[in-house]
Amino acid sequence: MAAGSRPTRPLFLNADGHPWKAQAIVCRFQRLLVKLSGAEAELPRLPRFERRQFTDPAELAVSRKAHQAKLVELRKERAKRAVRGTCGSPCTTCGIASRRGS
Repeated sequence: MAAGSRPTRPLFLNADGHPWKAQAIVCRFQRLLVKLSGAEAELPRLPRFERRQFTDPAELAVSRKAHQAKLVELRKERAKRAVRGTCGSPCTTCGIASRRGS
């Protein structure tokens, strides 16, 4: 839907038709920054977590928690590289690193 047809209403709507929350907008633009910077291509994806490999519920819980921790670290590293730029200098397309004082 074009922004001109909704001059006073929220611009971004979710699948349910509700306006995006502020954190959802921040999250989406951070993901976009990671994709545009090439940081996503530099760091390989983690293999998919296969829960069917585990028969013991306790072992499954430990493995799932370890996998989630690895995923968080990978996302943090991608975000750092996106802000820093792949060459190590601040991002020239948006200047986020320079605003943060990096």
